[in-house]
Amino acid sequence: MRFAITADHKEFFKKNHYIEFENLFSADQRVSLKKNAEETIAKRLHIPASRLKEKTAPEIYQAGYDLWRDNEEIKKITQKQAFASVASELLQTLPLRYAFDQYFSMLQCTAGSPYDVPSSLQDISCMNPLAGGLILPLQDLPSPPTFFPMPLKAGSGLFISPTFSLPWPHLFSTCGLSFFLIAYAHEKTMFRADSHDPHAASLKKLGYVFNEWLKDYLHPIVLRKN
Repeated sequence: MRFAITADHKEFFKKNHYIEFENLFSADQRVSLKKNAEETIAKRLHIPASRLKEKTAPEIYQAGYDLWRDNEEIKKITQKQAFASVASELLQTLPLRYAFDQYFSMLQCTAGSPYDVPSSLQDISCMNPLAGGLILPLQDLPSPPTFFPMPLKAGSGLFISPTFSLPWPHLFSTCGLSFFLIAYAHEKTMFRADSHDPHAASLKKLGYVFNEWLKDYLHPIVLRKN
C-alpha cells in the first residue's frame, strides 16, 4: 500500500517530531515479524522460543538487535520500500539507509531498563547522524499510554525524528508491550566513538572501526534517488 504524504502530515511531524499512520502493514506481516523475531532471539539465546517468557525485557533487548541479519523474512518486511518511502519524505532524507532494527518485548511485569532516563535515538546510538525511526506495535493496546503516543492498533506505525525523546524506563516497565523499531540513517553516517550504545560491539564484530562511514553492503540503502 502506498501512502500519500500531505503538507499537513509534514507540518505535524515537523512540530511534534512524531506522526502515526494506521494500517501501515498487514496482520500477516505483523504475525510473521513477531514470530520470526522471537524465533531468532531464542536461537541467539540458545533456548526454545517457548522459554522467552522467562527472559527479562533487557535480556530480550540485548539479543534483539539487528535481527534482519539472521532472518530473511524479517529483512523482507522491515526493508520494504513502502516504509522507506514514507520515512524518506517525513525525515527529508534521500538516499535513506537502514541503520539497525531492535525488538522489544516486555513479557515479565518487572521494571528494568538499559537506559535510566528518557533519551532520543540519536542520544543512545553509536551511529551519527541518524535520520529517524519507525516504531511498529506488534499487538493491540487496551488503552493509550499516558506517557507516549504509542499506536493502539497493531499494524499502525509511529514515525519519529532522531531527537524525539523516548521514555525508556516507562516503556520497559509496561507489562505486555511488544514492538519493533527500525532506525534509519543518512548516506553519510558514521560509527562514532563517544556513545554509550550497548550495541557498539556489534558494529565492531562487523569490522567497523570508530569514525568510519557506514558501508552499503553492511547497512544497505533502502531508498535511492530516481
